[in-house]
Amino acid sequence: MNPPRARAPIRHLSLLLAVAVLMACGGGTEALFVPFFSFVFQDNLDNPTLHMSLKPSDDCSSKGTLPASANMDVVNGGTAALTGTYDGRDLSITLSQPLGSYQGTYSGHFVDRDNISFKPAPGGTGQPFTVTRNFNGGALRSCP
Repeated sequence: MNPPRARAPIRHLSLLLAVAVLMACGGGTEALFVPFFSFVFQDNLDNPTLHMSLKPSDDCSSKGTLPASANMDVVNGGTAALTGTYDGRDLSITLSQPLGSYQGTYSGHFVDRDNISFKPAPGGTGQPFTVTRNFNGGALRSCP
């Protein structure tokens, strides 16, 4: 049996090993949240020019297809329906029509619980953008 002083370093080593394995698998702080698509997202809280609604329901599904109501609105640029899929923190959206410099298909990724970064899909020419969740005073539901 190990004496008490020998067990402490073993526990510390076990903890470090577990953290290293988690980070090697793409974990770290990213593993601590589940994407939540509800609420409206917009590009700038002080002077919004782009609004995006992905899912009106507040379910916590981690994989699926965006509903028919998903859309993107650019102030003085019009509105376009969005089609797309999501899987974990990654999503893909396609605009039904160009909205100024926003066009085509985008790959998105939840940077954290409240921010999604979008880049044009390979070969695409649309402008990259990041949107932030607009809580409008509402509490954010916690997904497991």
